Amino acid sequence: MNTHQIDLTLFSSESCTPCQALKHRLSLWHQDHKNLLVHFISIDEKKDVAAKYGVLSAPTIIVFIDGQEAIRAAGYFSLDELLQKVERYESLF
Repeated sequence: MNTHQIDLTLFSSESCTPCQALKHRLSLWHQDHKNLLVHFISIDEKKDVAAKYGVLSAPTIIVFIDGQEAIRAAGYFSLDELLQKVERYESLF
């Protein structure tokens, strides 16, 4: 029984073109990983949440496992590599 929670959060901005592409790819990826929670947060609308997590730019992805930050990627990063890391964590539980 999986008692661990994995949350993937994309912090994005309306003016961030790569953010829109990431949001689309994450939505498609999430269809095969329904046991994970995926959140999309606009840093334009939720400045307080972005500040709470130290998000200074978009795109930023933070992966939380049981509420603790496990992975962070910001700016230019490989989404495929990040998702492979998430899948490795997922396979542990």
